[in-house]
Amino acid sequence: MERAVADLLLELPDGHRVRPALEDQLRTAIRRGQLRPGVRLPSSRALASQLGVSRGVITETYSQLIAEGYLLGKHGSGTTVASLDGRRRRSTGATRSPSPGVLYDFHPGLPDLEQFPRMAWSRAVRKASECMPTARLGYDDGAGAPELRDELASFLGMSRGVRTEAGSVMITAGFTQAFALVCRALVRAGARAIAIEDPGFFLTSAIAKDAGLDVLPVPVDDDGISVERLAETGADAVVVTPAHQAPTGVVLAPSRRSALLDWAQSTKSLIIEDDYDAEFRYDRRPVGSLHGVSPDLVMYVGSASKVLAPALRIGWAVLPERMRGPMLRAKRLADGGCAILEQLALAAFIGSGDFARHLHRMRRHYARRRRAFIDAVSSSLPDAEIRGIEAGLSALVLLRTDVNELSVITDARDRGIRLAGLGEHYAHRRSARPGLVLGFAASHERRLEEGISLLASVVASE
Repeated sequence: MERAVADLLLELPDGHRVRPALEDQLRTAIRRGQLRPGVRLPSSRALASQLGVSRGVITETYSQLIAEGYLLGKHGSGTTVASLDGRRRRSTGATRSPSPGVLYDFHPGLPDLEQFPRMAWSRAVRKASECMPTARLGYDDGAGAPELRDELASFLGMSRGVRTEAGSVMITAGFTQAFALVCRALVRAGARAIAIEDPGFFLTSAIAKDAGLDVLPVPVDDDGISVERLAETGADAVVVTPAHQAPTGVVLAPSRRSALLDWAQSTKSLIIEDDYDAEFRYDRRPVGSLHGVSPDLVMYVGSASKVLAPALRIGWAVLPERMRGPMLRAKRLADGGCAILEQLALAAFIGSGDFARHLHRMRRHYARRRRAFIDAVSSSLPDAEIRGIEAGLSALVLLRTDVNELSVITDARDRGIRLAGLGEHYAHRRSARPGLVLGFAASHERRLEEGISLLASVVASE
């Protein structure tokens, strides 16, 4: 049905999807300038009467858009359109949109930033600041704070089966820097090529090429990376995500794990283990790290980006003996070392037990989010296929074979939905079954349902 509201035509569906549709159309009208800043909207009673819906639908719609910063509500002044340029986000129980154009964020690598343990982290920062000797305000040797390296060696040993000591741990600015450093170190040692999973994390290819390495894609199937195909490449190193392959969500099969280690041993090649979100397994304990089996063949890399927040820019690399000197040299040349205060704060955070408690709480939290996500996809996209184990912060959703993946991504972006396509994770985009890599961690359960419902309407229009 169509009715004019403030010179704006609203087309609302029948049934229980009225409120999400009304929210979406008002957001779109505001973003496109059809409803200008300062325009006063009808009262909830008047608009409910005009649209033939309950007043509660309108009040909930207005409340949601006020919370998101699209509308302003003042007692006695009614409800008016806010300025997008200066709007301030308010806490709503849902993760804030990162930009005015993003209404539903399914970015696959984003944790729930609202759950960042601010009070516990503040205590850790305060303790680090108060206890840090004055001499520690000087330059670091590049490897990182001994306190954090010691805490990580212990924690990773217990949680991921990593076999190491503090002297083998290097602190980096996240996985991205750790991988860039090892690529430079490999090139300096004479390496020419590195193998990557195909499909895989898209940034690894760009980083390796920037360092001067040839990139050799190796196919991934339901058992993980094909070691047989890897052996044909002649690569000097390989980067893998064995505990939860990105983006397919499979686990590297036991036979492949053994074959991969045999390959590295026989060719004297390096395995780079990206353990990006293995802490979040919901149906059982995660498989142990490759590093724990052969620490001399594997460089283990992790970060705080998924378990705490990307903004911390703290990662770690557990180095085989042969890589310690080259990696330390590369790190010193890159930046001289990461910020010490944040490292000491993380060390205090781990040592106090707050880190383990936060992980335990977030596993339960993300497990609920994943169940809500699965229910929403199953309900709104019944023809889709959800792939991968019960783990991580995202899932691969395969669409009908007749759907145009690129068109879905483009149309979804125009509707305010941020997502990633499966095709962009391949070294060479190819005509595989269309799919989407959807993050579920950053959105409240209700927002997941609304966003997937809107996404379903985009897919249905293809």
